[in-house]
Amino acid sequence: MKLLFVIDSLNRAGAEQSLVNLVPAIQARGHECHVAALRAPYALAPDLEAAGVTVHRLDLSHPWNLVEGRRKVAALSRTCDAVISHLFLGVVCAALSRTLAPRPLQIAVLHNLDYQVIAHTSPVRRVRKAGHLALLRKQIDAYVAVSHAVAHHYHEHLGEKFPVAVIPNAFPVDHLTPAHTPRRSDSADFLCVVASRMVHQKGHRFLFEALSILKKQDIRPRVLLLGQGVLREELETDVRERGLENQVTFLGAVPHAEAMRLMQSADTVVLPSTHEGFGLAVAEAMLCERPVLATQIGGVEDVVENGVSGILVPPADPPALAQALTELMNDPDLRKKLGRAARARIIERFDAKVVARDWENFLEELKAKSTP
Repeated sequence: MKLLFVIDSLNRAGAEQSLVNLVPAIQARGHECHVAALRAPYALAPDLEAAGVTVHRLDLSHPWNLVEGRRKVAALSRTCDAVISHLFLGVVCAALSRTLAPRPLQIAVLHNLDYQVIAHTSPVRRVRKAGHLALLRKQIDAYVAVSHAVAHHYHEHLGEKFPVAVIPNAFPVDHLTPAHTPRRSDSADFLCVVASRMVHQKGHRFLFEALSILKKQDIRPRVLLLGQGVLREELETDVRERGLENQVTFLGAVPHAEAMRLMQSADTVVLPSTHEGFGLAVAEAMLCERPVLATQIGGVEDVVENGVSGILVPPADPPALAQALTELMNDPDLRKKLGRAARARIIERFDAKVVARDWENFLEELKAKSTP
């Protein structure tokens, strides 16, 4: 099959990295794959091109120039068997392109719990939501969610007659290897890594409160924060006011390879989110055989088996975070056991080769159903 994947950009972020992980594995199964990025940045394009995938940089004159996006996607899709679109703008432009290029199947990949975290009182967002759902219902042939939580979320909004399949994000398991850190004897040497955007749903404030609880017990693990976002200044202020400057370090956005190296050096990787469609950083840490501490929410529950391949605590619960951190710090054997089970879990279910096969089966079934 000839497949066109459409995405907003190729920035270094979760959905974009997932696409880079998956598409070369699909192409390796004998399909011709093209990726169309609607606008800059194109930071991940060289990774795709190095794997032999053709990348089209569409350079929209404005992010919301939907007329231009529709036309450019249609020009690329006319000879394709399927258009597989990702993220809000990618799905919208691909769906709109159908009036100009009706031949290919249209599949929307759903990554996030979008309608759970947006401000429902915003008139602009209400209009965007209504338009998005209308296009999904009328112009999309099939829907794929990256987790059961995302599937349930969209099924609620789309309605009963619009089933959503679940195919998880993929990981190139051969590229991320186990890493072992020395046994820690001092809480000040215990290293936690948090790799996520600095936005409200990532829950950094609850981790800081947990650190304050531990500080009162003279337990002071170190924390490296990877990522940028609109809350960075607010979070830096929170750290200063809590007197955590000697424990918490803000590294900002770092290249993916550097983020992996830092996670491999960690004693635990923490994700204190309140909402999460999948939890890419958690899965990457698990593949590196790192024990993870995350919240029992959304798509994270598809990835982490609580008490087996990681520890899950309730969201927005700093005392539970503090207790779980203490448990991990005091039990190196538990960390080792969780790390080994975590890597095995990712290899078994989320290997790019396995997920590419799932996609191939899904596309072949969809094509057979659509053939008169």
